Amino acid sequence: GLRDDRGYSLLHYAALGDNAASLQLLLPLFAEAHDLGVDVTDSAGNTALHLAASGGHAQAARALLAAGAGLLRCPPRQ
Repeated sequence: GLRDDRGYSLLHYAALGDNAASLQLLLPLFAEAHDLGVDVTDSAGNTALHLAASGGHAQAARALLAAGAGLLRCPPRQ
């Protein structure tokens, strides 16, 4: 499938690595995928933007926001 056992997609991994170049390639593909989209969540309910922001990855966060990632989507409380 397109996700690992934690529900991480390629967008999640690119965000975790602050890899803006990979995100630029992946975001158009995810934006077109009706079942995924740029706000795809992992098993814990986190989007790639959540992971980028919580890791302090500004380049990845900017790329995700520019692609329309939802700023107000909240992950579940832990």
